[in-house]
Amino acid sequence: MNRSLLYVTIGPVQSFIEQARKTQDLYIGSLLLSHLSQTGMNLIRSEYGGTIIFPNPENDSAPNRFVASLSGHYSIDEVGRQVEWHIHEEFMRIGKSLIGPDKLSFFVSDSFRQSYFEQLEAHLQIFWVGIPYDDYHRSYAKLETLMGQVKNIRPFRQIEEQGRKCNLTGEHNVLFYRNPRVDKEGKRKFFIPEEAIPLNGERYVSYIREGEYLGALGFIKRFAFMDEAFKNKKIQFPSTAKVAMLDILTDEEIENDHIDYAYVFDILNENPPANDITEQQRRESDKLIQRLKAEKKRPNPYYAMIVFDGDSMGEWFGGGKLVHKEQLEAFQEKFTFCLGEYAKWAKRYLNGSRGKTVYAGGDDLFGFINLGCLFEVIDQLRQEFDRQVNQKLQGEFELSGQLTFTAGICIGHYKEPLADVVRGARYAEKIGKKVEPKRPDEQEKDAFCISVLKRNGEHLISALKWGVSSQENESTPRLLQQILALMTKHFSDTFLQVLSRELFAFTRKPFRGMMEAELRRLLNRSFKKVDGVSREETVEELLSLLMKLWKISDYLPTINQKAVGVQTENHSILNFINTLYILSFLKRHQADGKGDGQ
Repeated sequence: MNRSLLYVTIGPVQSFIEQARKTQDLYIGSLLLSHLSQTGMNLIRSEYGGTIIFPNPENDSAPNRFVASLSGHYSIDEVGRQVEWHIHEEFMRIGKSLIGPDKLSFFVSDSFRQSYFEQLEAHLQIFWVGIPYDDYHRSYAKLETLMGQVKNIRPFRQIEEQGRKCNLTGEHNVLFYRNPRVDKEGKRKFFIPEEAIPLNGERYVSYIREGEYLGALGFIKRFAFMDEAFKNKKIQFPSTAKVAMLDILTDEEIENDHIDYAYVFDILNENPPANDITEQQRRESDKLIQRLKAEKKRPNPYYAMIVFDGDSMGEWFGGGKLVHKEQLEAFQEKFTFCLGEYAKWAKRYLNGSRGKTVYAGGDDLFGFINLGCLFEVIDQLRQEFDRQVNQKLQGEFELSGQLTFTAGICIGHYKEPLADVVRGARYAEKIGKKVEPKRPDEQEKDAFCISVLKRNGEHLISALKWGVSSQENESTPRLLQQILALMTKHFSDTFLQVLSRELFAFTRKPFRGMMEAELRRLLNRSFKKVDGVSREETVEELLSLLMKLWKISDYLPTINQKAVGVQTENHSILNFINTLYILSFLKRHQADGKGDGQ
């Protein structure tokens, strides 16, 4: 009996998730997309008896796309239209429920309803293609091609709007706001539509800050937790300030949702609180402040954001690396299962004292990491991806390559605009994807790139391969962790400052012997004397590690952003020095340290 393939995508993706001012905006955007994907997959399974090929439908986080196989009994055109209609209706139902009288107590005018639903209608984009198939491999390749053609045509609805735009999206008129001045001085003065609704009550303090203006999509991202679809989900997501502080919090404090960590930072830094908080938040926050003062602990104000994506995943899932193409269906089934299991593990591993995942789909991940365990976490994520996905596929199928992923990491201050850190992480991932192999045994990509956005405006960026060499268990993140530990305990930053000035004059990478001799001299001069610690042995230990880093520093591709540290056109020198400056930055901003706030 003939069967059919159906491929559905929901968009826009990055803008839907990443247009955010708070971490919770990111999380709810991801949660909404996952829910809409699950809605489409559930319909296919329950109404049409279809099989979901990708992703694993049991996974908590579903990507914005899915592929299904259906019996030839059903018209693929009819199924596609029904899936599109159900996804669209669920999105509109959520929007409608949030302005119902049982959710928020405000009057909704007809003009407001028209603007609200116009904005929602104009946002969601659902694309689908379906074809009957006999030869699975050829049909799947055709399906991918057709979807690419469909997505090249971008229909859109034009909305005529004039006035102040939403703080989150910057695209549509304000429909909700929190600003008492507006009600006193008139909406026209602030370019706010007359139908816009004020959310000035205390019950809204946790969800919309004073001076914020939201359109329909921004409102949904802030208040979707009130819909029945998410009643069993824990919507509370840690702020960037909390992520930065995770390594000095107790388990009880991590679980306490009533602590305002930006307030804690403000009080510890003897600054006036920047935001309104409730009385309960003030009480719980003051308890944490008292403990940190009593224990003389100073939290680190920086955190890391990570985005990673499997390398060439379309080619892999389409069977491009599969030697025996007739095994594609079985290969995709195993692939989907392995990715689903890895996604579950990644969420369990990261969530808690290490950080928090926004989204984990198996082939990609988006989340936050506390700086105290940055290198440990990224190394573990990479090692487990290889063990749980790549090695299991290699064990069952003959493949013409190794499955890898590339990560972009951006380190930012908790006060840095969240959108800037998201862009920094995406840019770092883009740079990592451009890394080219330098040795015959290396693959393209398979790298990570770290970007640092300092408060003084400086920007550091470095890109490295995951492995130091082909030797077992010799990973670059562990190498960086070892260098950081020795720099922190036994060396001042003098050697780095002198070295960067010296390397300024070089247009090409110095010979290894020359570099080793100069590093040994500089490390001896910057060594901090400690009783019982051998200067010679410690210098040689760090020198050995630095020379390994020097050897693998050839991977930074062309960048179009200013990278500070050393001004040189040689990318190997730039990569090496910037990596050391990043480690020096992390050294200064250890929790309990006396960071300079930069």
